[in-house]
Amino acid sequence: MGFYRTHGPVKGDSGELPSNEARQFKSPARSYHRSMARWGSILLLLLALGALWGIASWCYPHLPAEFPVHFDGAGKPDRWAYSTPGEWFLLPIIATGMALMFSLIALSLGWFARKYPGLVNIPQAKLFQQLEPARRQRVLAPCGLLMFWVAACLVGMFATMVWGSYQVAIKAASTLGMQSLFVVLGAILAPLGWVMWRTRTLVLLEWADQSRQSSASRE
Repeated sequence: MGFYRTHGPVKGDSGELPSNEARQFKSPARSYHRSMARWGSILLLLLALGALWGIASWCYPHLPAEFPVHFDGAGKPDRWAYSTPGEWFLLPIIATGMALMFSLIALSLGWFARKYPGLVNIPQAKLFQQLEPARRQRVLAPCGLLMFWVAACLVGMFATMVWGSYQVAIKAASTLGMQSLFVVLGAILAPLGWVMWRTRTLVLLEWADQSRQSSASRE
């Protein structure tokens, strides 16, 4: 049990993996919950994209001849463009491209975990690289959820920008609502701490369980 000699037990002083959490984090029920969490994150992203394109499509017929395309630090428009489909739907297109990029990263994390674990930079990276492929995939599950969450938040931020541009264009507002942008940025940063902590915990749990099973097979 080299892990215990070098790092000590994960929890407690017994030198054994905590039985309840050790059984639960890789149980069929937990696997089901991970799958549901992933599909829930994908659904959230799809809803955000639907809302963005719905807002943009509804606003477009009501636009005046020009609308603001750039704002200064105070949220005041400093550049305008003609209300053509290419100009108006540029932000939704960019947001969709970013959502696809983050989704691709999230869906490819398992592949990277199996093939190129050295490219994955997470807490306890050296221990992570020594895990079996299936264990590495379980460790990266929270990171995949984070990618979908960030994508949904970015799409939400673009939706607020589209709506704010429309409000300024029709003279319903004089500035872009910057408060909502800060809320979205806060929503992106908020789960980072939890993901880092959870990823580190899963690495230690998986490594301890792998070491225990390896030791038991040699006895």
